[in-house]
Amino acid sequence: MELNDQEMEALMCLGENFFRQGKLAKAAVIYEGILAIDPKKNQAILMLGETFLREPNFEKAYAFFIKAFEDMPDSHLLLGAAKSAIALGKIDEAEMLLHRIDPYSSLGSVRAHLLGVCRSTN
Repeated sequence: MELNDQEMEALMCLGENFFRQGKLAKAAVIYEGILAIDPKKNQAILMLGETFLREPNFEKAYAFFIKAFEDMPDSHLLLGAAKSAIALGKIDEAEMLLHRIDPYSSLGSVRAHLLGVCRSTN
């Protein structure tokens, strides 16, 4: 199946609406459907991982973010993996992941905050 840009955007909006409403199972189905059509759809990958985090299913979120990062390196995916690792108590792993994010990127302040969380936990 192939969708045009407008149809893909409409599905993303639907998934995001379900996510914001807390209808996480429905959001996950939408994001998984999008990824079945376009496995490289960055926003759907990120939102599916965030859905797992919010469920909360930290193990699934962690594994998903790590696998997604291997397939498509992106700092947002590292950040998701680090948040999952913190939730799982894997503080050393979270610190390692956070150090891979450029401190001068748009995620720099989030990175610094989470490193502070890690240091206060150790």
